[in-house]
Amino acid sequence: LPRIGAQMPIVRWSPRREGGIACDISVNNALAVANSRLLAQYVQVDSRVRPLGLCIKFWASQRNINDRSQGTLSSFALTLMLIHFLQRRTPPILPSLQDLAVTRGYPPLFIQGADCRSCSRPSDVTAAMKQLRANGVANSESLDSLLQEFFLYFAHEYQRGTLAIRSRASFVQRLDEADCYLVVDNPFEPGKDVANVEVRHYTRLREEFRRAWSILSSSGSFASACEPAAPPGQGDPLSGAARPFGFGGAKVMCSQDRSTHQSADM
Repeated sequence: LPRIGAQMPIVRWSPRREGGIACDISVNNALAVANSRLLAQYVQVDSRVRPLGLCIKFWASQRNINDRSQGTLSSFALTLMLIHFLQRRTPPILPSLQDLAVTRGYPPLFIQGADCRSCSRPSDVTAAMKQLRANGVANSESLDSLLQEFFLYFAHEYQRGTLAIRSRASFVQRLDEADCYLVVDNPFEPGKDVANVEVRHYTRLREEFRRAWSILSSSGSFASACEPAAPPGQGDPLSGAARPFGFGGAKVMCSQDRSTHQSADM
C-alpha cells in the first residue's frame, strides 16, 4: 500500500500472517540510510541503548502513541528522545557523535545537501567518553533504572524546548525555541522537527509518560506499564498519578526516593 501522506515515496508492507513484522519500503532515500547508520553507531557505543530502545518502542506501540501518521510519536523520534536522555545522564552514557566528528576534524559528508558526518572510530569515542566523565567513573545504571528515569524525565522534568542530540549553537534557532513542546530535532537537518506531534496529543503523551513512571516507580511491572490502551472513548485517557511540575526553571517535586529534580534547561 502506498503511503500518500509521507514526505518521501513509501510503500507499506504488512504480512498476512499474524505476528509478522510490517515495514515501510523506500527507494533512493539516501538520507534515511544515513539516519539509520547514525542510530546503529549509537547502539554500538553502549550495550544498553538497543534494549532500552526496543522496550520504549514496544511500550509506545502498546499504548497507541507510536504512529506518526496519527500525530503521535514515530519510532525514529522515540529513539532520538532516548539518545537525548542518555546524553544528559550523570555521568553521560552517550556522547554526541556528530559534534565529536566536527571537533575531531572529520571531513564533511554531504548527502542530499546535508552534512552527515559522525564519529565512527571507537578510539575517538572512548577518548571522548573519558573526557565527559568528570570523576573518571563510567555510568553503571541498570536497564531497569534507566527505563524508569526515562519515563520520569519526560513525565516531569522536561517541560519545553527542542530535543536534540547535537549542539545547535551554530544553527538558527526556531522562532518558538523557548516554548515548543516535544519538538525532536533532525540530527542531519537541524531546525526540522522529525516528531511533528499534533497539539491535540500533548496532554495524552504527557500523561502516558506519567502513567508509565507511576507504575514502574511503585514497583509495578513493565508488562503492566505496557498493557494495551483502551479503545478511543473508553477508559481514562489521563490515567496515572500526576505529580506537580513547574515551568521555566522551576523545581519538580516528586516522591519515590527523590526530593527535588531540576527541570530541563532547554
